[in-house]
Amino acid sequence: MEWGEFLSKVRRIAPGAIWRHNVSGDLPADAEGNINLEDLRALLVANRRRKGYTYTHHLLNDHNLEIIKEANKNGFTISASCESVDVADSVMTKHGIPAVAVVPSTESRRFFTTTNGRKVVVCPAKIHDNVNCATCGICANPDRTFIVAFPAHGTAKKKTDAIVTV
Repeated sequence: MEWGEFLSKVRRIAPGAIWRHNVSGDLPADAEGNINLEDLRALLVANRRRKGYTYTHHLLNDHNLEIIKEANKNGFTISASCESVDVADSVMTKHGIPAVAVVPSTESRRFFTTTNGRKVVVCPAKIHDNVNCATCGICANPDRTFIVAFPAHGTAKKKTDAIVTV
């Protein structure tokens, strides 16, 4: 759908509701991977009084980091999506933004720490039948000090297991 139509749908989300942007894909960006500031600011306006969140694989260059931090300060949480919990730990320490990571599908711990001692919480919606993203909300918290880990799942689970590390 067109960006304006999408923003109109966001404005119709109930105030206070937690909602996830980009179930697949990423934030609007140019050919070099720089997040589109104008589009993101329009999303921040549409998201007012709501608790939108997303994950990004865009490069953490100066341009994108400024935009991510602006969004996180203004009610729309953007977490860096990382390939390991140690990379997520490094991103959080170096850049001061929330981060998430994929862990092997065989991960059975609910909580653990990175090699540097940062707490990792396995996504509650992945380990509890009565929890979903809307009832949990930890990914919508821009001030969290822990990493959210997502066990590999779906048809590419074995392929993902082969490339992710804990």
